[in-house]
Order: sequence, then structure tokens, then C-alpha cells
Amino acid sequence: MTNSIGEFEEADLFFITGSNTTAQHPLIGTRILNAKERGAQVVLLDPRAIQLARFADLHLRQNIGTDVAVLNAMMNVIITEELYDKAFVETRTEGFDKLKAVVARYSPRVAETISGIPAKDIEEAARLYARADKAMIIYAMGITQHTTGVDNVKTLANLAMLTGHVGRPSTGVNPLRGQNN
Repeated sequence: MTNSIGEFEEADLFFITGSNTTAQHPLIGTRILNAKERGAQVVLLDPRAIQLARFADLHLRQNIGTDVAVLNAMMNVIITEELYDKAFVETRTEGFDKLKAVVARYSPRVAETISGIPAKDIEEAARLYARADKAMIIYAMGITQHTTGVDNVKTLANLAMLTGHVGRPSTGVNPLRGQNN
């Protein structure tokens, strides 16, 4: 985890994927729900109608195995609409032009045909995540135990770096392992 568990309650937005957090990590799930009560938003990328779906501001139900297409489309929107953190990208990342070229092929419409998620919902998720001051990515084994698991994790890291949601309190990329509790 890039951030401590105590920081969860101060986040403005949670982007959760591959994690049934309230069931598998109830202590962290409770912190997310507490933050939600104080106004934090939840964007859930999960094909299942898990408990968190009831609390999500946006629930994206992708076809299984299409996570990278959805995340790339979100980054496409963030770059196209210039919602990315230009200073962070320039001073703390490498390969931006290569990333930009890759995600250019994943418009929300293209991702819709791959993932089954309406393009407008992918656009909304991208805007919510990019515009949040303190956004945390939370994931678990639901995205790592795929043939594309490494790509899923790398793409989440790219999303966090693109928006500068790493290296500050209540941000970051926060994997939850199966035996934490």
C-alpha cells in the first residue's frame, strides 16, 4: 500500500476494483463507508452487485477481463480533456508520450464495445477520479488473479500517476491482500 489505513477516512474519492471490501476487509470497508457519510464518493469497477454497489456513486459493471480497456479509456478522457496533473507528470514520471499514444486507441466508445460499460459512464468515472483532490485506488485479488493481472496493476499505477494521486496523504494505490483480517 502506498498509504496508511488511517488515511482512508480523509479521502474524497475511492476508486475500487476487484475488491469486495466490506465483506473481505470489513475494517477498511467501514472506513470507506465512514468517509462516504462525510461526502466522499465511490466509483466501483466490478461486474458483481456487491454490497459496495449500493453505496457507489457510480458502478461500472465490466465484462470480465476488460479492466485494462476501461482504465485506458479513463486515461484517454483525462488526457483529452487535460484533466491530468501536468506538473506531476512532467517532474515525476517517464514515458508520458508513449502512454498517451497507447490510450489514444481506447476512446470511451471503443472501451464500451470491449467492456460493455456505456461510454458516458467511463467518461464520468474519469472526470470524478481526475477532479478529486484526494483519490485512493483500492484493489484486491479480483484484478490480480487474471492472465492480465500484471497489466491491471500497472494500468492502475499509471492512472494514479497521471492524475498526481500518489505521494500525498489519502491518495495512492492501495492493494488489499486476502488475509489482511
